[in-house]
Amino acid sequence: MGAYINFDLLDTAELCGLDIKSRTLAKEEVEARCPYCNDHRYRMYLNRITHMFFCQNCGTGGNAVTLYADCNPKGIRLTNYESYKALSAEPSVRQYDVPVIESRGEPPIRELSERSEIYLEFLKLLRLEKDHLTNLLNRGLSTEIIKGNMYKSFPTDKTERQWICDNLATRYDLTDVPGFYRSGGRWSIIGLKSGILIPICSKDNLIQGLQIRFDNPPVKRITAADGKVTEKVGGRFRWLSTGGNGFTDGTGITSYIHVTGDVSSDTLYLTEGGMKSDIASYLSGGRLFIGLTGVQNVRYLKEIVTSLHPKRIVECLDMDVRTNPQVQRAQSKIQAICTPLCEEYKRFFWPKEQKGIDDFMLFMKLKKEHEEKIKEESYV
Repeated sequence: MGAYINFDLLDTAELCGLDIKSRTLAKEEVEARCPYCNDHRYRMYLNRITHMFFCQNCGTGGNAVTLYADCNPKGIRLTNYESYKALSAEPSVRQYDVPVIESRGEPPIRELSERSEIYLEFLKLLRLEKDHLTNLLNRGLSTEIIKGNMYKSFPTDKTERQWICDNLATRYDLTDVPGFYRSGGRWSIIGLKSGILIPICSKDNLIQGLQIRFDNPPVKRITAADGKVTEKVGGRFRWLSTGGNGFTDGTGITSYIHVTGDVSSDTLYLTEGGMKSDIASYLSGGRLFIGLTGVQNVRYLKEIVTSLHPKRIVECLDMDVRTNPQVQRAQSKIQAICTPLCEEYKRFFWPKEQKGIDDFMLFMKLKKEHEEKIKEESYV
């Protein structure tokens, strides 16, 4: 067992000139103004125990090395290695030896039935905000389906999240459940920006994990060597996961595949995303859909398809498959995996104006309703 160096986050933040709320310095999580999004409400939290930071406003997170790489006094974007070397030579930043535990391979994770029960109870403690309900209704889902799918709004208030964790911890051991971790002797859940929580379910309707669809994807400000600042928009979706050294008793999650609809069907429709497959299944009358949580996340594809044993597979990837070389390479891999597992493999295309299969099905539904309305009015 070796060790690596961890740098004091508060020392680094002060070296980088962060605006820190002084009255929070005695707390485990110190509040600061985020240098990435220039938030005025001190919504960046600097954890004195884990030496990790996270901004509730823009979603940017990391440790002392990443903070110094982006926000060092010289104003030059450094690589993580350059940042590490600079901090190692900085006398004003305290250093800590952290033991390195030998890799155990895949992250430990709670058995599926137990994990699903905990996630279900977690979702029961949440609500669905009005704007999120409206968003889902506008996507073509019914109120009944929205309720049945257990879509909920992620709690952005830290006090509310802690109350929820305290409630769950009285009934369950949250060890090895992605999204949860210990902080100051209490169970906590990772802090994220606002969005809709999406249960990613197995063919037996057990919750494998939770993804969040951000209302506004996090934006990271990057300063190049020449001083030019650019903004990079992060992903719209993110797993509820607490893997990595920054989360005590937390654990990561792998990219599970969502299954929805009639699992006894001999025709399987393959698309991208849990919410997208839910919408497409509902709008098609309950057809069997599986949703990859990322077009390249095919780790469990063979296992899932084999367990569903379809005769036909209809590929319904987003229409950027027509123009994006990276997606095209992923498509080839998907087809190579699935073709031997069925009697017939088809690819379904629609006009590029509708990116996803859910968009296309909603467009066709609204078009049909409009045509029927005009037809009815013509008889009046």
